[in-house]
Amino acid sequence: MNQILATENSKKEQKSNNIQENNYEPIQEFEDYNEPINNFESTYEPPTYSDDNNYFDMNQGYQSNNSYSNKPKKGTDTKKIIIIFAIIIIVFGLAIGGVVAFKMIKDNIIKNATPEVSIEEVEGNAKISAYCKKGIAKVTYYWNEEEKIEIPSNGENVEKLVELPRGENTLTVIVVDSEGNETPYTKSFSYYKDKEKPTIDLVFDEETVSLQITATDETEIAQLTYQWWEMIYDEDEEKEVEGEMILEKTIYPDEEGALTIEKSIEVQRGKTRLKIIAEDASGNTCVEEKPFNGVKEPEIECIVNKNNGYLYMIVSHDMGIQKIEYLINGEEFTFDDTLDSYEEEKQLVRRKVPLIEGENEIKITVYSIEEPEKPKTLEETYTYTSEE
Repeated sequence: MNQILATENSKKEQKSNNIQENNYEPIQEFEDYNEPINNFESTYEPPTYSDDNNYFDMNQGYQSNNSYSNKPKKGTDTKKIIIIFAIIIIVFGLAIGGVVAFKMIKDNIIKNATPEVSIEEVEGNAKISAYCKKGIAKVTYYWNEEEKIEIPSNGENVEKLVELPRGENTLTVIVVDSEGNETPYTKSFSYYKDKEKPTIDLVFDEETVSLQITATDETEIAQLTYQWWEMIYDEDEEKEVEGEMILEKTIYPDEEGALTIEKSIEVQRGKTRLKIIAEDASGNTCVEEKPFNGVKEPEIECIVNKNNGYLYMIVSHDMGIQKIEYLINGEEFTFDDTLDSYEEEKQLVRRKVPLIEGENEIKITVYSIEEPEKPKTLEETYTYTSEE
């Protein structure tokens, strides 16, 4: 025992000498740390483990999601793959089955489809609308027992506006689908509205330079309006264009229910345009336009005086006479400024010409101041027999 103690003491001395030689701090004896060690033991708690991928390493402490935890578990992953693959197969199978079933249902609907037809009145027309899922080959329609009219088609829809005739009428529509099946539809209409426009007739009288207007309607004429517009020459456009309105008047029928309105009007002088609007009781209108060159021809009157054998010529024009030419039995005479008798501005000219016994061929040509390039000519044969 003593020998063992001596050996321990010898080791302590050797250790103390080594520390002093190397300037080391002397290490306290283990007994000096009894208190900290006791505290450690009193506060120490053993590590806990969980079911996730965390574990406790004695050398590195608490670890999480390390390489060991990521190692695949072969049995579990294989089961998951099999389950996912089975789900995919089921979903794919259901989708295929759904598409097939939908197509079968759709084909059955198309196969059993019948045409859908509607016939409606729209602003004086019958609107035909036809639809068939399997397709429409053609649509035929006719009024009463009249001729059939065909509407070609190569689709699913057909629309057509058909004018309604006046009175009581029945419209029949026959729809032929893509398989040749015919389906008829009928609808009756009671329609009495007047859709025919009035008519306008114009008669121009050159001698009086007047115009006779007649407006007529099959049911009832409502009113007649006429407008005179001046025409002016546009140098930029190098043509005549419409200027200001000179005159406008509206005429109404003498009695209710009248079919005609008549009016005689004087043509405006100069270059003008006449616009006429006729309207019936249903509001249908007809418009006529006509240009006029309102020039009045000279008037010529000849009277034979059997007492003295003279021919009296009376020539007039409201804007004046420029020149008169005449032939009597082939002999030519002309007078203009030497007119022997006239009223102011030469509007009325009187001239007497001697006749020969028997027939006298006379040709008279009168030029007006208004339009000298368009003279008026009168040719007549007068017989003179002297009384003894």
